[in-house]
Amino acid sequence: MRSCHLILIAGLGLVSGSVVAQPNGPDRLLGGRPGAVGVNVDVEVDALVKRSGLVSGLTLRALGRINDTFRSDASAAVIKAERDAISRLTDPREQQARTAKLFESESAVAAQLAKSTDLSVRMASLDPKKKRHLVEGLFDFSIGILQAGPLLTDMQVTMRGASANPMQLPKVAPLLNALQPLQKVVTNGNSIIAILTKIAKGANIEVPQATATSEELGGNFELEIPEPPGSKEALDSL
Repeated sequence: MRSCHLILIAGLGLVSGSVVAQPNGPDRLLGGRPGAVGVNVDVEVDALVKRSGLVSGLTLRALGRINDTFRSDASAAVIKAERDAISRLTDPREQQARTAKLFESESAVAAQLAKSTDLSVRMASLDPKKKRHLVEGLFDFSIGILQAGPLLTDMQVTMRGASANPMQLPKVAPLLNALQPLQKVVTNGNSIIAILTKIAKGANIEVPQATATSEELGGNFELEIPEPPGSKEALDSL
C-alpha cells in the first residue's frame, strides 16, 4: 500500500504545476464532476479513463493527418495500420503505452516538419484535397489540446482526493497509466500547433478557430466530414 501511495504522489507530480485548472472548460462527456460528493470513485475513474482514451485517440489521428499530408502514401499506410492496431487493443495499459509511444514519434515528425525552411512553400503548393486534410488535422489537434488540459486537471483532483484515503488508492491506479499520453499532448502539442498554424496562415491556408467542444472534422478519412459551425467558410476557400 505504501508503494502504491508513493506511485500516486509521483503521478500527481506529473501534472502539478504544468496544468492550469480551467473551471470554464468543456462539459464532462462522461461521469460527474471529479471529487463531487456522492460520486462513486470507481465510476469516476472509469469515466476519466474513457475520456483519456477519446482525447488521446483524437490527437493521435489529427497528428497523423497533419504528417500524412507531407509523407508518402506507403509511410502513411504504415502509421495508419499502427493506429488501427492500437484501437483494437483490449488491454488498457498496453493501449495507453502504445498510444504514448506513437504520439511521441509522430510529435517528433511534426516538430521536424515545423522546422523546415521551405514548409510555407510546400503548404502553398498542396492540392486542394491535401490542403483540406491539413486543415482538418490542425483543427482536430487543437481540439485535443484544449480538451487534454482540463482532463489532466480532473485526474489530478481525483488522485488528490484518493490520496487522503489509503483504501481508495488502488481504485485510482488506472489514472497513472492514462497520464503519460495526455501529458505528452499538453507539453508537445501547444508549440507544434502554434508554429504549424502560423505557417499555414502565411501560405494562405486558414484554419478555423477550434474550441474544446468543437466536433472533429477528420474523424473518418473515407467518409464525408461533418463541419462544425464557423468552419465551412474557411474550408470552402481551399
